[in-house]
Amino acid sequence: MTGIESVMFILEPTNVGDHTDDLITFGELPERVKAFGYFVDLSMLSPGDILLFDGVEPTKGGRAVKVIQSKSFEETHARWSHAAIYISKGVIVEALPRGGVVERSISEYVPGYTIRALRIPDLSEAERFEIAFAALRKTKQYYSLVGAGFEFVRVTLNLQNSKYRIGRMVFCSQICYASIIEGAGVFPEGCPIADVVYPAALSGSSTFESVKLRWARINGVSEY
Repeated sequence: MTGIESVMFILEPTNVGDHTDDLITFGELPERVKAFGYFVDLSMLSPGDILLFDGVEPTKGGRAVKVIQSKSFEETHARWSHAAIYISKGVIVEALPRGGVVERSISEYVPGYTIRALRIPDLSEAERFEIAFAALRKTKQYYSLVGAGFEFVRVTLNLQNSKYRIGRMVFCSQICYASIIEGAGVFPEGCPIADVVYPAALSGSSTFESVKLRWARINGVSEY
């Protein structure tokens, strides 16, 4: 499979047709998730997977990311405004404007986001865990708020790159990109080595295959 596939598997809150009744979760689910009636089927995910998110009602930041990405990427990929690394048991590592690089539950994105998962095929289980560990080591880093503002202005005005910022950016997709390199020694195809890596670049990279996701109906809880 390539980053541009005939079938791009995505999990939409408006379409729960393909679901399982075998829910596995860890801890209490938020009330909004219970009201929705479905949760992500965690059995479909592996440590080190990249998760991409598209808000049903995008935030200002999400809209800004889409504007930037639309200048260089097709809508299929430009739609994804946020990225995270899956760790295990419903936990992800992500970079947020408020809070920096943190661990959170994937439940934060249910049901308000469409979700896509990407995976590097043919990695060993140990390599997948190394990607997750690399992401965990980045927690507590500060988000590059100034860099984000600069990037928006730079792309909007079509300015040249500024050399000072390369290697200092702490964005959601940049954390994913760096974790993959550090954990598995893989440089995702199509992602710039000396520039900001956007969620759209990860979405369009032929290094990844799209993981088929499905919803799990909340009608009882099973534990591992």
